[in-house]
Amino acid sequence: MSEEELANCLEILRSNMEKHYIDSNWGWDDRFKANELKHEDARYLLVRNAAGQLVGFCHLRFDWEDDDLVLYVYEIQLIADVRQRGLGKFLMQTMELLARRAQMEAVMLTVMGTDAAARSFYLHIGFAEVYSTDEELDTSDDAASVPITVSMTASICARRASSSIVCIRNLPSPRCRTSAISWIS
Repeated sequence: MSEEELANCLEILRSNMEKHYIDSNWGWDDRFKANELKHEDARYLLVRNAAGQLVGFCHLRFDWEDDDLVLYVYEIQLIADVRQRGLGKFLMQTMELLARRAQMEAVMLTVMGTDAAARSFYLHIGFAEVYSTDEELDTSDDAASVPITVSMTASICARRASSSIVCIRNLPSPRCRTSAISWIS
């Protein structure tokens, strides 16, 4: 992946997630996140609009979680203009397809505890919460405490073979105006 593409991914990530990291008391660190994006095991799906501009990406790794081989989704990030159009669901279906093809046991990810919309999205598409941090964070004086992170999983083995998987070459909807999804290893 080019340095420009990495910089664009970092900008999308910062725009979407910096507040959640700050609210979690972890704080935001550009250098740490840039190094995580550059990790030698990192793989990417890049999403571009019809004009060729990067509008989103998936950062994934094939990894071990306990004794299971998993596809771990480190990031799935879309700019605001392309959300709520089925593209996030399509990308997660693509992650499941990749996991199946690589004979992984599950797709896993971690959600910031303050990101209620993301948690709801993943629960809606079939993920289950399997772990949350013991540390808790009070988001306001009157708010209930929320976990800092929640790990979620979707078992590949337990799903029926008829589970709806879309081919990578098919796009979910013309409303996405997505002309290319690129695999970067």
